[in-house]
This record gives sequence, structure tokens and C-alpha cells, in this order.
Amino acid sequence: MIIDLNEYFKTTDATPVDDLGGHESGYSDYFDKEIAAAMDGHRKIYLNIEGTSDLTSTDADTETIVLESDTAVGFATNVTTHFTSGALAKDAIAAYRKKVLLPEGMYRYFRIKWTISSVGTSSAGGHFHAYLSNS
Repeated sequence: MIIDLNEYFKTTDATPVDDLGGHESGYSDYFDKEIAAAMDGHRKIYLNIEGTSDLTSTDADTETIVLESDTAVGFATNVTTHFTSGALAKDAIAAYRKKVLLPEGMYRYFRIKWTISSVGTSSAGGHFHAYLSNS
């Protein structure tokens, strides 16, 4: 499989990187499919998530990874969740691999959001890559 680096979800930092997640909750920059009905099922597109580092925490914190879409850039109009990883244990993130077929009917704008539970104090790790592919 050839991966186009333009298909990676990136951070919202001034200099974006493709290493998402971390020890604080956050979200990626968004993809714009340019038309409202771009996800009409005629072309299969997959979301791929690959963990790169476990979460360092003083307790049993977890990380949850979510794919969401919306009709507006601000993600405050019609936010819809299309995939959730469920709560990943702090020592299971680096080994996490998931491939999900994007559903029909996703809204024009979509992004990855991650949430760190607040059981203990998280200090490092919890990173993953997320990208789109056609196979």
C-alpha cells in the first residue's frame, strides 16, 4: 500500500505533525471533503489508526480515540461520532491497530478527537498516527 502523507490527520499546531494524541485531550486538524455528499459509498475509504507510544500515568488512565464529522468547520453544529476506540488502557496504546471503513453519510468536515481519562496524572506518551487509505 502506498500512503500519501497528505492523507494523515495532523495536529493543529503552528507546525503540524502527524503524531496525534498525547497525555492531554485534544483533536486533529480537520479534513474537508469539499462537498456535502462526498462520502456516498461509491469509493471505499478507510481510517487507519496505529499506536506509537503508551501513556505514562500515575494511575489507570485510558485514552479514547474518536472519528467525528460536522457540517461546519467549528464542530459545533451537527457533530456526529462515526467511530470510537473505546477506552484503551494506558499500556495498550502503542500496540493498538485499527482499520475502519468510513461510513456513507459522513458530513463534509471530519477530524480525530482523543480524550484522556482523569483518573491519575498523565505526563507523557499516548501517541498514535491516523490516516486515510483506499485499501
